[in-house]
Amino acid sequence: MVPIRLIVIVSLLVLPVMASATVAFSPAAVTSSASFDSGVHLSDEELASEVTETPVGPESGIYVTPTTDAVDRPPLKSEPVWSDSDGDGLDDRLESSVGTDAFTTDTDGDGLDDWDEVVRYPTDPLNPDTDGDGFSDSIEYRLGLSPTISDVTDSPDTDGDGLSDSVERRIGTDPTVQDTDGDNLGDGVEVYGSPQQFPDANPLRKDLYFEVDAYYTATINWTALNNTAAFFASAPVENPDGSTGFAVHFVVDETDLTALRVANVSHPDRVVADFDRAGRGYQYIFVAESVFIEDRQVRASANMGRIAIDGPDQTDRLYVHEIGHLLGVHGSDSPGVDSHALSIAEYPSIMSYEYLNSNHPIQMAAGTESAESNDDWDDIRRRFTRWVDTSELDPPGHRGQEIADDGR
Repeated sequence: MVPIRLIVIVSLLVLPVMASATVAFSPAAVTSSASFDSGVHLSDEELASEVTETPVGPESGIYVTPTTDAVDRPPLKSEPVWSDSDGDGLDDRLESSVGTDAFTTDTDGDGLDDWDEVVRYPTDPLNPDTDGDGFSDSIEYRLGLSPTISDVTDSPDTDGDGLSDSVERRIGTDPTVQDTDGDNLGDGVEVYGSPQQFPDANPLRKDLYFEVDAYYTATINWTALNNTAAFFASAPVENPDGSTGFAVHFVVDETDLTALRVANVSHPDRVVADFDRAGRGYQYIFVAESVFIEDRQVRASANMGRIAIDGPDQTDRLYVHEIGHLLGVHGSDSPGVDSHALSIAEYPSIMSYEYLNSNHPIQMAAGTESAESNDDWDDIRRRFTRWVDTSELDPPGHRGQEIADDGR
Protein backbone atom coordinates (compact mmCIF):
# COMPACT_ATOMS: atom_id res chain seq x y z
CA MET A 1 0.00 0.00 0.00
CA VAL A 2 1.38 3.41 -0.99
CA PRO A 3 1.73 5.64 2.09
CA ILE A 4 -0.79 8.48 2.19
CA ARG A 5 1.91 11.12 2.58
CA LEU A 6 3.68 9.89 -0.56
CA ILE A 7 0.39 10.23 -2.44
CA VAL A 8 0.03 13.75 -1.05
CA ILE A 9 3.53 14.76 -2.19
CA VAL A 10 3.06 13.32 -5.67
CA SER A 11 -0.38 14.91 -5.97
CA LEU A 12 0.99 18.29 -5.02
CA LEU A 13 3.77 17.98 -7.58
CA VAL A 14 1.39 17.27 -10.46
CA LEU A 15 -1.10 20.04 -9.69
CA PRO A 16 -1.09 22.65 -12.51
CA VAL A 17 0.88 25.78 -11.67
CA MET A 18 -0.18 29.26 -12.74
CA ALA A 19 2.29 32.07 -13.21
CA SER A 20 2.29 34.64 -10.45
CA ALA A 21 -0.03 32.44 -8.37
CA THR A 22 0.70 30.74 -5.06
CA VAL A 23 -1.35 27.91 -3.61
CA ALA A 24 -1.25 27.93 0.19
CA PHE A 25 -2.28 24.72 1.93
CA SER A 26 -4.06 26.05 4.97
CA PRO A 27 -7.32 24.89 6.53
CA ALA A 28 -8.15 28.47 7.42
CA ALA A 29 -7.89 30.13 4.02
CA VAL A 30 -8.25 28.56 0.59
CA THR A 31 -8.16 30.74 -2.49
CA SER A 32 -9.85 29.52 -5.65
CA SER A 33 -8.08 30.56 -8.77
CA ALA A 34 -11.35 30.08 -10.66
CA SER A 35 -12.68 33.25 -9.03
CA PHE A 36 -9.83 35.50 -10.24
CA ASP A 37 -10.67 37.92 -13.05
CA SER A 38 -8.63 41.02 -13.74
CA GLY A 39 -11.61 42.76 -15.32
CA VAL A 40 -9.39 44.02 -18.20
CA HIS A 41 -9.94 42.78 -21.76
CA LEU A 42 -7.66 43.95 -24.59
CA SER A 43 -9.04 44.59 -28.07
CA ASP A 44 -7.44 43.11 -31.15
CA GLU A 45 -6.09 46.55 -32.03
CA GLU A 46 -4.51 46.95 -28.62
CA LEU A 47 -2.97 43.50 -28.82
CA ALA A 48 -1.47 44.33 -32.21
CA SER A 49 -0.05 47.65 -31.10
CA GLU A 50 3.55 48.37 -30.29
CA VAL A 51 4.96 45.96 -27.73
CA THR A 52 4.77 47.63 -24.34
CA GLU A 53 4.59 46.63 -20.72
CA THR A 54 0.89 47.16 -20.02
CA PRO A 55 -0.45 46.97 -16.46
CA VAL A 56 -3.46 44.70 -16.10
CA GLY A 57 -4.69 46.65 -13.13
CA PRO A 58 -3.41 49.72 -11.30
CA GLU A 59 -3.04 47.87 -8.03
CA SER A 60 -2.37 44.34 -9.25
CA GLY A 61 1.34 44.53 -9.93
CA ILE A 62 0.74 42.06 -12.80
CA TYR A 63 1.81 43.05 -16.30
CA VAL A 64 1.05 41.60 -19.74
CA THR A 65 3.47 42.02 -22.63
CA PRO A 66 1.39 41.66 -25.82
CA THR A 67 2.97 40.24 -28.96
CA THR A 68 2.18 41.22 -32.53
CA ASP A 69 0.89 37.74 -33.38
CA ALA A 70 -1.56 37.67 -30.51
CA VAL A 71 -4.35 38.94 -32.78
CA ASP A 72 -4.72 35.50 -34.35
CA ARG A 73 -4.88 33.64 -31.04
CA PRO A 74 -8.14 32.73 -29.30
CA PRO A 75 -8.83 34.78 -26.18
CA LEU A 76 -7.18 33.39 -23.07
CA LYS A 77 -9.47 31.86 -20.45
CA SER A 78 -8.51 30.93 -16.92
CA GLU A 79 -9.05 27.27 -16.05
CA PRO A 80 -9.76 26.31 -12.44
CA VAL A 81 -6.87 24.41 -10.88
CA TRP A 82 -8.22 24.21 -7.35
CA SER A 83 -11.48 22.84 -6.07
CA ASP A 84 -12.14 22.32 -2.36
CA SER A 85 -15.82 21.44 -1.98
CA ASP A 86 -15.79 21.03 1.81
CA GLY A 87 -13.38 23.87 2.57
CA ASP A 88 -10.95 21.71 4.56
CA GLY A 89 -7.87 22.88 2.67
CA LEU A 90 -7.48 19.75 0.53
CA ASP A 91 -8.07 19.76 -3.21
CA ASP A 92 -10.94 17.44 -4.22
CA ARG A 93 -8.66 15.42 -6.49
CA LEU A 94 -6.23 14.94 -3.65
CA GLU A 95 -9.05 13.77 -1.37
CA SER A 96 -10.06 11.27 -4.04
CA SER A 97 -6.48 9.99 -4.18
CA VAL A 98 -6.19 9.38 -0.44
CA GLY A 99 -9.77 8.14 -0.02
CA THR A 100 -11.22 10.96 2.09
CA ASP A 101 -14.63 12.49 1.44
CA ALA A 102 -14.39 15.71 -0.57
CA PHE A 103 -17.70 16.90 0.93
CA THR A 104 -16.89 16.25 4.61
CA THR A 105 -14.18 18.06 6.54
CA ASP A 106 -13.64 15.14 8.96
CA THR A 107 -14.14 11.90 7.04
CA ASP A 108 -13.54 9.50 9.94
CA GLY A 109 -15.34 11.64 12.54
CA ASP A 110 -12.48 11.62 15.04
CA GLY A 111 -12.48 15.37 15.68
CA LEU A 112 -9.48 16.12 13.44
CA ASP A 113 -10.06 17.68 10.02
CA ASP A 114 -8.88 15.75 6.98
CA TRP A 115 -6.29 18.46 6.27
CA ASP A 116 -4.74 17.95 9.72
CA GLU A 117 -4.57 14.19 9.29
CA VAL A 118 -3.24 14.24 5.72
CA VAL A 119 -0.76 17.11 5.98
CA ARG A 120 -0.04 17.91 9.62
CA TYR A 121 -0.36 14.79 11.76
CA PRO A 122 0.80 11.17 11.24
CA THR A 123 -2.71 9.84 11.92
CA ASP A 124 -4.95 7.96 9.51
CA PRO A 125 -7.74 10.19 8.08
CA LEU A 126 -9.82 7.06 7.46
CA ASN A 127 -9.54 5.63 10.99
CA PRO A 128 -10.85 7.56 14.03
CA ASP A 129 -8.52 5.57 16.31
CA THR A 130 -5.24 5.19 14.45
CA ASP A 131 -3.47 3.14 17.12
CA GLY A 132 -6.53 1.06 18.05
CA ASP A 133 -6.39 1.71 21.79
CA GLY A 134 -10.01 2.88 22.12
CA PHE A 135 -9.24 6.61 22.32
CA SER A 136 -10.05 8.85 19.36
CA ASP A 137 -7.11 10.58 17.70
CA SER A 138 -8.31 14.04 18.70
CA ILE A 139 -8.71 13.27 22.41
CA GLU A 140 -5.24 11.73 22.48
CA TYR A 141 -3.71 14.90 21.07
CA ARG A 142 -5.67 17.09 23.47
CA LEU A 143 -4.67 15.05 26.51
CA GLY A 144 -1.02 14.63 25.57
CA LEU A 145 -1.20 10.96 24.55
CA SER A 146 0.15 9.52 21.31
CA PRO A 147 -2.50 8.70 18.69
CA THR A 148 -0.08 6.39 16.88
CA ILE A 149 1.20 4.38 19.87
CA SER A 150 -1.32 2.29 21.78
CA ASP A 151 -1.88 3.27 25.40
CA VAL A 152 -3.11 -0.20 26.32
CA THR A 153 -1.54 -1.40 29.57
CA ASP A 154 -2.21 -3.97 32.24
CA SER A 155 -2.25 -1.23 34.88
CA PRO A 156 -5.18 -1.52 37.34
CA ASP A 157 -8.19 0.79 37.30
CA THR A 158 -8.48 1.73 40.96
CA ASP A 159 -11.55 3.97 40.68
CA GLY A 160 -13.37 1.84 38.11
CA ASP A 161 -13.92 4.70 35.65
CA GLY A 162 -12.71 2.71 32.65
CA LEU A 163 -9.28 4.34 32.52
CA SER A 164 -6.20 2.54 33.79
CA ASP A 165 -4.28 4.23 36.59
CA SER A 166 -1.26 4.70 34.33
CA VAL A 167 -3.31 6.55 31.71
CA GLU A 168 -4.93 8.72 34.39
CA ARG A 169 -1.55 9.70 35.78
CA ARG A 170 -0.39 10.67 32.30
CA ILE A 171 -3.40 12.84 31.48
CA GLY A 172 -3.67 14.39 34.94
CA THR A 173 -6.95 12.91 36.20
CA ASP A 174 -7.23 11.39 39.67
CA PRO A 175 -6.94 7.58 39.49
CA THR A 176 -8.84 7.30 42.78
CA VAL A 177 -11.83 9.48 41.76
CA GLN A 178 -14.23 8.47 38.98
CA ASP A 179 -15.17 12.04 38.06
CA THR A 180 -12.13 14.27 38.53
CA ASP A 181 -13.74 17.54 37.41
CA GLY A 182 -17.06 16.99 39.18
CA ASP A 183 -19.42 17.49 36.22
CA ASN A 184 -21.14 14.10 36.70
CA LEU A 185 -19.48 12.71 33.57
CA GLY A 186 -16.93 10.11 34.61
CA ASP A 187 -13.34 10.41 33.44
CA GLY A 188 -13.69 7.34 31.24
CA VAL A 189 -16.98 8.58 29.82
CA GLU A 190 -15.40 11.87 28.77
CA VAL A 191 -12.27 10.27 27.28
CA TYR A 192 -13.94 7.39 25.45
CA GLY A 193 -17.00 9.46 24.51
CA SER A 194 -15.14 12.26 22.72
CA PRO A 195 -15.91 13.35 20.06
CA GLN A 196 -18.93 11.24 19.09
CA GLN A 197 -21.01 11.23 22.30
CA PHE A 198 -19.49 14.27 23.98
CA PRO A 199 -17.79 16.64 21.52
CA ASP A 200 -14.70 18.35 22.99
CA ALA A 201 -15.19 16.76 26.41
CA ASN A 202 -12.38 17.42 28.89
CA PRO A 203 -12.05 15.30 32.05
CA LEU A 204 -10.09 18.13 33.71
CA ARG A 205 -12.61 20.91 33.06
CA LYS A 206 -16.36 20.94 33.67
CA ASP A 207 -18.60 20.30 30.66
CA LEU A 208 -22.34 20.89 30.35
CA TYR A 209 -24.22 19.39 27.39
CA PHE A 210 -27.56 20.34 25.87
CA GLU A 211 -29.48 18.67 23.07
CA VAL A 212 -31.33 21.38 21.13
CA ASP A 213 -34.51 20.67 19.14
CA ALA A 214 -36.81 23.14 17.39
CA TYR A 215 -40.29 23.30 15.94
CA TYR A 216 -39.94 23.67 12.18
CA THR A 217 -41.02 27.33 12.07
CA ALA A 218 -38.73 28.37 14.95
CA THR A 219 -35.22 29.48 14.01
CA ILE A 220 -32.36 28.72 16.40
CA ASN A 221 -30.48 31.86 17.42
CA TRP A 222 -26.84 30.78 17.06
CA THR A 223 -25.51 34.13 18.18
CA ALA A 224 -27.41 33.84 21.45
CA LEU A 225 -26.10 30.30 22.02
CA ASN A 226 -22.51 31.30 21.27
CA ASN A 227 -22.70 34.31 23.59
CA THR A 228 -24.19 32.13 26.32
CA ALA A 229 -21.35 29.63 26.02
CA ALA A 230 -18.80 32.47 26.13
CA PHE A 231 -20.35 33.86 29.33
CA PHE A 232 -20.09 30.58 31.23
CA ALA A 233 -16.60 29.90 29.86
CA SER A 234 -15.39 32.82 31.98
CA ALA A 235 -17.33 31.90 35.10
CA PRO A 236 -15.49 31.94 38.48
CA VAL A 237 -15.88 28.18 38.84
CA GLU A 238 -12.65 26.32 39.49
CA ASN A 239 -11.39 23.24 37.61
CA PRO A 240 -8.76 20.60 38.45
CA ASP A 241 -6.48 21.82 35.65
CA GLY A 242 -6.20 25.22 37.33
CA SER A 243 -8.54 27.00 34.94
CA THR A 244 -11.86 28.65 35.72
CA GLY A 245 -15.15 28.53 33.87
CA PHE A 246 -16.91 25.64 32.22
CA ALA A 247 -17.81 24.64 28.68
CA VAL A 248 -21.45 24.68 27.62
CA HIS A 249 -22.02 22.54 24.53
CA PHE A 250 -25.18 22.98 22.46
CA VAL A 251 -25.68 19.98 20.17
CA VAL A 252 -28.41 20.84 17.68
CA ASP A 253 -30.37 17.72 16.81
CA GLU A 254 -33.72 18.21 15.06
CA THR A 255 -34.91 21.52 13.68
CA ASP A 256 -37.90 20.33 11.64
CA LEU A 257 -40.23 18.98 14.31
CA THR A 258 -43.95 19.33 13.62
CA ALA A 259 -45.66 17.77 16.62
CA LEU A 260 -45.43 20.55 19.22
CA ARG A 261 -45.93 24.13 18.05
CA VAL A 262 -46.86 25.36 21.53
CA ALA A 263 -44.80 24.01 24.44
CA ASN A 264 -46.86 23.85 27.62
CA VAL A 265 -44.46 22.94 30.39
CA SER A 266 -47.33 21.82 32.57
CA HIS A 267 -47.18 18.71 30.39
CA PRO A 268 -43.41 17.99 30.51
CA ASP A 269 -43.68 14.57 28.89
CA ARG A 270 -44.86 16.18 25.68
CA VAL A 271 -42.12 18.81 25.78
CA VAL A 272 -39.36 16.18 25.98
CA ALA A 273 -40.96 13.69 23.57
CA ASP A 274 -38.11 14.13 21.07
CA PHE A 275 -35.31 14.25 23.64
CA ASP A 276 -33.06 11.52 22.22
CA ARG A 277 -30.23 11.81 24.76
CA ALA A 278 -32.35 11.66 27.89
CA GLY A 279 -30.42 9.97 30.70
CA ARG A 280 -27.18 10.14 28.71
CA GLY A 281 -25.51 13.14 30.33
CA TYR A 282 -27.43 15.77 28.38
CA GLN A 283 -30.02 18.34 29.35
CA TYR A 284 -32.61 19.58 26.86
CA ILE A 285 -33.67 22.76 25.08
CA PHE A 286 -36.83 22.89 22.97
CA VAL A 287 -37.41 25.98 20.81
CA ALA A 288 -41.13 26.42 20.15
CA GLU A 289 -43.35 29.03 18.55
CA SER A 290 -44.65 29.88 22.01
CA VAL A 291 -44.39 28.65 25.59
CA PHE A 292 -47.08 28.36 28.25
CA ILE A 293 -47.36 27.39 31.91
CA GLU A 294 -50.96 26.17 32.11
CA ASP A 295 -52.85 29.05 30.47
CA ARG A 296 -50.18 31.71 31.05
CA GLN A 297 -47.82 32.56 28.19
CA VAL A 298 -44.16 33.03 29.14
CA ARG A 299 -40.94 33.67 27.27
CA ALA A 300 -39.24 30.54 28.64
CA SER A 301 -39.35 28.00 31.44
CA ALA A 302 -36.66 25.82 32.99
CA ASN A 303 -37.03 22.84 35.30
CA MET A 304 -35.97 19.22 35.65
CA GLY A 305 -33.13 19.47 33.18
CA ARG A 306 -35.09 20.99 30.34
CA ILE A 307 -35.72 24.45 28.93
CA ALA A 308 -38.65 25.44 26.73
CA ILE A 309 -38.09 28.78 25.03
CA ASP A 310 -40.11 30.98 22.71
CA GLY A 311 -38.29 31.13 19.36
CA PRO A 312 -38.63 34.90 18.76
CA ASP A 313 -37.56 35.63 22.35
CA GLN A 314 -34.23 33.79 22.18
CA THR A 315 -31.49 36.02 23.57
CA ASP A 316 -28.26 35.32 25.39
CA ARG A 317 -29.72 37.05 28.45
CA LEU A 318 -32.69 34.69 28.58
CA TYR A 319 -30.57 31.59 27.91
CA VAL A 320 -28.15 32.49 30.73
CA HIS A 321 -31.09 33.13 33.06
CA GLU A 322 -32.74 29.78 32.35
CA ILE A 323 -29.50 27.78 32.46
CA GLY A 324 -28.76 29.50 35.76
CA HIS A 325 -31.95 27.91 37.12
CA LEU A 326 -30.90 24.45 35.94
CA LEU A 327 -27.52 24.97 37.60
CA GLY A 328 -29.11 25.66 40.96
CA VAL A 329 -30.04 29.34 41.32
CA HIS A 330 -33.67 29.57 42.37
CA GLY A 331 -36.13 31.67 44.31
CA SER A 332 -35.54 30.09 47.69
CA ASP A 333 -32.00 31.53 47.69
CA SER A 334 -32.95 35.20 47.58
CA PRO A 335 -36.10 37.32 47.23
CA GLY A 336 -34.47 38.87 44.19
CA VAL A 337 -34.40 35.68 42.09
CA ASP A 338 -37.21 35.63 39.52
CA SER A 339 -38.79 38.77 40.94
CA HIS A 340 -38.76 42.55 40.95
CA ALA A 341 -38.45 42.65 44.75
CA LEU A 342 -34.87 43.94 44.83
CA SER A 343 -33.36 46.80 42.92
CA ILE A 344 -30.49 46.27 40.49
CA ALA A 345 -28.13 47.79 43.04
CA GLU A 346 -29.29 45.35 45.73
CA TYR A 347 -29.13 42.26 43.51
CA PRO A 348 -27.23 42.91 40.26
CA SER A 349 -27.87 39.52 38.69
CA ILE A 350 -29.31 38.23 35.43
CA MET A 351 -31.37 35.92 37.68
CA SER A 352 -33.46 38.93 38.75
CA TYR A 353 -36.31 40.12 36.53
CA GLU A 354 -35.22 43.68 37.21
CA TYR A 355 -31.75 42.98 35.85
CA LEU A 356 -32.88 40.55 33.11
CA ASN A 357 -35.08 43.22 31.56
CA SER A 358 -32.42 45.94 31.77
CA ASN A 359 -29.58 46.84 29.41
CA HIS A 360 -26.87 46.08 31.95
CA PRO A 361 -24.15 43.57 30.91
CA ILE A 362 -24.90 39.93 31.70
CA GLN A 363 -23.60 38.95 35.10
CA MET A 364 -24.33 36.89 38.20
CA ALA A 365 -24.24 38.32 41.72
CA ALA A 366 -21.50 37.57 44.25
CA GLY A 367 -23.72 37.94 47.31
CA THR A 368 -21.82 40.91 48.72
CA GLU A 369 -23.91 43.64 47.11
CA SER A 370 -26.53 43.85 49.88
CA ALA A 371 -27.90 41.92 52.82
CA GLU A 372 -30.51 40.26 50.59
CA SER A 373 -28.32 39.58 47.58
CA ASN A 374 -27.36 36.04 46.61
CA ASP A 375 -24.06 34.36 45.78
CA ASP A 376 -25.18 32.86 42.48
CA TRP A 377 -21.82 31.32 41.66
CA ASP A 378 -21.69 29.48 44.98
CA ASP A 379 -25.09 27.95 44.20
CA ILE A 380 -23.78 26.85 40.80
CA ARG A 381 -20.61 25.32 42.26
CA ARG A 382 -22.64 23.29 44.76
CA ARG A 383 -25.51 22.28 42.48
CA PHE A 384 -23.81 22.01 39.09
CA THR A 385 -24.77 18.37 38.54
CA ARG A 386 -28.31 18.55 39.86
CA TRP A 387 -30.00 17.75 36.54
CA VAL A 388 -27.17 15.91 34.77
CA ASP A 389 -28.73 12.47 34.40
CA THR A 390 -26.40 9.64 33.33
CA SER A 391 -28.68 6.74 34.26
CA GLU A 392 -28.89 5.50 30.65
CA LEU A 393 -25.19 5.81 29.87
CA ASP A 394 -23.34 2.57 29.28
CA PRO A 395 -20.21 2.31 31.42
CA PRO A 396 -17.08 3.04 29.36
CA GLY A 397 -15.68 -0.41 30.24
CA HIS A 398 -12.09 -1.38 30.60
CA ARG A 399 -11.21 -1.06 26.95
CA GLY A 400 -7.48 -1.35 27.53
CA GLN A 401 -7.86 -4.60 29.47
CA GLU A 402 -10.15 -6.06 26.79
CA ILE A 403 -7.56 -5.38 24.11
CA ALA A 404 -4.80 -6.82 26.26
CA ASP A 405 -6.86 -9.98 26.86
CA ASP A 406 -7.29 -10.35 23.10
CA GLY A 407 -3.52 -10.65 22.81
CA ARG A 408 -2.97 -7.39 20.99
